Amino acid sequence: NPQYSYYKGLKPLYGQLDKVTQTRFVELLAAQDIDDELVQKWLENIKNQIRIKGNKAYFESVTGRYYFGYNNRVTTAKIFNTLIKVDPSHPFIFQILNYLVSEKSESSYRSSYDLINVVQAMRSYEKVFPHAEKPVVARVLINKQALIESEMTQKRPEDQIEIPFSKLPNNIELILKKDEGMGFFYDIKFDYALKDYLPYGEEQGISYAREYYDLNGDKVATDKLKQGKTYKTVLNFFFADEVEYIVVEETLAAGFEPVNFSIKTSLRGRRDKVKSDSNNLNWWLNHKEFHDKKILLFANRIPRGFYEFSYYINVTNAGEYLVPPAKAMQMYDPEIFGTTSKELVKIQ
Repeated sequence: NPQYSYYKGLKPLYGQLDKVTQTRFVELLAAQDIDDELVQKWLENIKNQIRIKGNKAYFESVTGRYYFGYNNRVTTAKIFNTLIKVDPSHPFIFQILNYLVSEKSESSYRSSYDLINVVQAMRSYEKVFPHAEKPVVARVLINKQALIESEMTQKRPEDQIEIPFSKLPNNIELILKKDEGMGFFYDIKFDYALKDYLPYGEEQGISYAREYYDLNGDKVATDKLKQGKTYKTVLNFFFADEVEYIVVEETLAAGFEPVNFSIKTSLRGRRDKVKSDSNNLNWWLNHKEFHDKKILLFANRIPRGFYEFSYYINVTNAGEYLVPPAKAMQMYDPEIFGTTSKELVKIQ
């Protein structure tokens, strides 16, 4: 095996290398069990290069230098293959793995080179976590009272519990306890709406507004919606300048259910019309997520101009609901943002 002096001679060139070559160099250092400051420098660098997309994380492909077959998938696999060996406790290990698994499941590989790199990364993960197939048993307790005991496996990797604010005691001691297994992670989220929201949207480089239409194309007021009906929601955007790495969090009223066209539904035939709208934001989106309480939109770049995004909702529950403002912002430049006004929805 090469001696440390060989690597020491290459160290001055490290800063001139692209991130894939740097990754390969760090992998060689780790393979020789060399505790070098370059390994720590590399770990620090990838913190600034990681991109978050929902519950997944990835790295963008090499730019400025041509690599045959390289894309986000291959670059992420190569970096993950080294990261799992150098720092297996890295906080984004499972998010990156989730990205690779979803790419393998949902995308068709352009070449066997893609598949080889992803499989190598997954095999590296299996070597570091040989007992990952064993279930994780965890409990959630409030004031020493168990609310849920869950057993999570690779086939059932997560569980959740929802507690209304009205059911929470004034003084809370929250305990999340892992009894068995490894790799236990958790998120705590609060969903609430303040009654003193501004009656108008805020515009800091992005304008964002929402309208509702019936299936005949007629505009409908928010206090005229009817239970059991389906409506088209149109989001209107204006970007005062080109934006990068934009995320839109479109909040939904409690009585609404979004129509996800990736699922077989009676409204699936309307998908082509939604995609063919003029100035449609769909052309620029890299990723969309439909949840019960919100819709998330992600785009790497959107040029200056006016845009629309359309989706359909099923109105499921009668009542009166306060919808908190939705927000569009640049992930890495959050002072560029726009919000809708607060919205009172009445469903008859």
